[in-house]
Amino acid sequence: MGVCVGVDVAKAHLDWVLGSRGETERCPNTPAGVRRLVRRLCGSEGLDRVVLESTAQYERVLLETIEDQGAPSFV
Repeated sequence: MGVCVGVDVAKAHLDWVLGSRGETERCPNTPAGVRRLVRRLCGSEGLDRVVLESTAQYERVLLETIEDQGAPSFV
């Protein structure tokens, strides 16, 4: 089984947890913050999926960036 990332989406920030290690972090929900997050996630060995919630369209930049990088995602 691969690594799963869960993302809690808010207008100002994204809180995420990585896999069974439970590594957590918060980043700004801005284009620059999202790019840094996606680079970090794509560098995770065994990334299987990114799970995020739909929240008043605040997830759009993250979802589009994940798709552009070819990372697996589920909304």
